[in-house]
Amino acid sequence: VQVKRHILRATRLKHERQLQAARQRLNRQNSVQMFRTYRSGELPDIQISYREIIEPLVALCLRDAPVAHLVFAELFDAVFAKLSEPSPYPGQAPSVAASAAPR
Repeated sequence: VQVKRHILRATRLKHERQLQAARQRLNRQNSVQMFRTYRSGELPDIQISYREIIEPLVALCLRDAPVAHLVFAELFDAVFAKLSEPSPYPGQAPSVAASAAPR
């Protein structure tokens, strides 16, 4: 009777440990990684670099295929629209590099 009780207890503990490990894995997968911290107070951050916008967007695209599809489609449309604009200089076609340059 004692042995049977110990076996049942050990089996239950093993099952509880497996459930706890599964919960921890799920929590790690669903956790949010912070890429940037912001100042608090009256004057918040107003200068945000392109990189600080793009890095979280890339991370989101890597985790979510529908979002990646939408982002790619919007980027493609924006580049295509920029290339379709008439050149401000006669006889010169606009380039992608010139279109991507910050103003």
